[in-house]
Amino acid sequence: MYDIAIVGFGATGVSLIKQIQDEIYSLNLDKPKIAIMNPLNSFATGHAFGDADSIHKVNTIPNLLPVSSYEPDSFYHWLKKNKIITDNYPARLQFSRFLSQLYHQINSADTLHITEFHSSATSIAKAKDKFVIEDSNHQIIHSKTVVMCLGAKSSDNFPQFSTQR
Repeated sequence: MYDIAIVGFGATGVSLIKQIQDEIYSLNLDKPKIAIMNPLNSFATGHAFGDADSIHKVNTIPNLLPVSSYEPDSFYHWLKKNKIITDNYPARLQFSRFLSQLYHQINSADTLHITEFHSSATSIAKAKDKFVIEDSNHQIIHSKTVVMCLGAKSSDNFPQFSTQR
């Protein structure tokens, strides 16, 4: 049984895992068991950034792309450290690389117990005091909490939640 299941692991998912790590560390809490579910081709990068072309830029300056309230300028400092700063709006692929490196640092820090599932969630159901998640590989995952980090999906992807009929 996992404490948290994160479905979707692009920019929002990496930001969430960073914030969880920061809180666990600062409050000296027990290491939670976390399941991360996302296809490998966009794992820790997402579609908006990982699938971008080299000419696509982020739409805000690096100082305003925080992934952590404890380190709000981390992307800007990463760009400086890697001598990548060329203008006020870096390439989306640079943010994608930053997210991927940040996730690998978090995972290797061993402050969280993370299990990766390189698949898509196909169903999520509430069963008493837990959620039951099935993935595209027909694996079943049980979790106390589920966080959906799906980015900018269209409501057409979720017709069961549509308010228009």
